[in-house]
Amino acid sequence: MKKLLNVKGIIVLIALVMLLTLVVGCDTDIIEKKTVQLPDFSVSFIDGETTIVVTDEMLSAVTLSEFSIVKSDVTSYYKGFKVSDMVAAITGLDVSGIESLLVIANDGYGNDKPALPEANFDNAYFALFIKDAEGVYGFLDADNGPVRLFDTT
Repeated sequence: MKKLLNVKGIIVLIALVMLLTLVVGCDTDIIEKKTVQLPDFSVSFIDGETTIVVTDEMLSAVTLSEFSIVKSDVTSYYKGFKVSDMVAAITGLDVSGIESLLVIANDGYGNDKPALPEANFDNAYFALFIKDAEGVYGFLDADNGPVRLFDTT
């Protein structure tokens, strides 16, 4: 009888060790890196001499930032590029003389909007994603523009 208990104990011990090995050996934090296709938009500088179309390659090294906007007592959470980081990442651009910028979508939206002053670049974001308090981030809807400029100053 003792021998049978020892065999059962060994089997239970082996089963526990195997179970722990499986649990510890599983990588539950699998991160799949996917390229995100950005919506088309252009950046026009106020002097009118320079229009630069921003590409995915220009922004590949720019980190997405999270920010929130409160409107009518409802908080919306966004993820996008900080304007100052974007301007610094755009190759071939002399940033020293930029005083303001306009953001104009391919469909012309933004032509009638006021220019963003350089003093606000650190507090302005190009939002690409939105979520509510409990949700997950999703793309902005096409009806209101796939990219939105927010000045949080």
